[in-house]
Amino acid sequence: MTDWDDLKFVLAVAREGSLSAAARALHTTQPTVGRRVAALESRLGARLFHRTPSSAELTEIGRTLLSGLERIEGEILAVERKASGRDAGPSGIVSITAPEWFCAHVLAPSCAEISAVHPDISLELAGDARAANLVRRDADIAFRLRRFEHQEVIAQRLGRIGFGLYAAPGYLESHGIPSSQNGFAGHFVIAMQGDAGPVADLAWLTETAHAARIALRTDSREAQASAASAGLGLACLPHMLGDAIPALSRLDIPVPERELWMGVHVDMRALPRVEATSKLLVTHIQKRMAAQRK
Repeated sequence: MTDWDDLKFVLAVAREGSLSAAARALHTTQPTVGRRVAALESRLGARLFHRTPSSAELTEIGRTLLSGLERIEGEILAVERKASGRDAGPSGIVSITAPEWFCAHVLAPSCAEISAVHPDISLELAGDARAANLVRRDADIAFRLRRFEHQEVIAQRLGRIGFGLYAAPGYLESHGIPSSQNGFAGHFVIAMQGDAGPVADLAWLTETAHAARIALRTDSREAQASAASAGLGLACLPHMLGDAIPALSRLDIPVPERELWMGVHVDMRALPRVEATSKLLVTHIQKRMAAQRK
């Protein structure tokens, strides 16, 4: 009989593209991943991957089986979600994922209130540039600055996040105030990575600061803020982050806003611990957003 855990390892390798990447995603070791994949291949009597030292590509039979394995995964996770719905009350672990800066400056301060109201709930915060997959239960609750795509995810639009252009006062004294009329000529900007996905300020910076030099690229808003505070250049930051740093000044230059969304899997939203946590988080976040606009 095939062990579901072996199927999980095969799916991780197929999605991540290598044994080492799958091991990181599953929080285990590369030899363990290789052993579990080999065990399933032995039972099936077929090779599922072409392996090289740095990658693992599905064989033809592996590609044939992939959709079936994903369907099995979905059915098993649905059973687990329904089974976990037997919770008697708001207790247990609630995992939350969001951008790194949002975890640190928005979600973390609300944890004290949640703990005070529901002391039996234990929270896990994961700040990650990569979007968590709620369907695969990477998290119970997710916050994103763009819409959720999966139909199984119940999404709630919480409002708009303001962004601004920030710099250290010393940098502005040396380089002057940037002008969009000359494309920020003579200035340095701190930008997101080019493969960060549909990020509003990527397109805005590319168009507005076309004459500026890129001093640093990083997907970490915290790193951007730190570099800007040190005088490296101009950074486009959320007001909730940039306004909280005394070493930064916000320039009077309009920057596109972003929509904030909260997502919960349809099978998880009625769990007492998830429902209680999400309600308190929404209240806290919307208060913060309202205060930010005053």
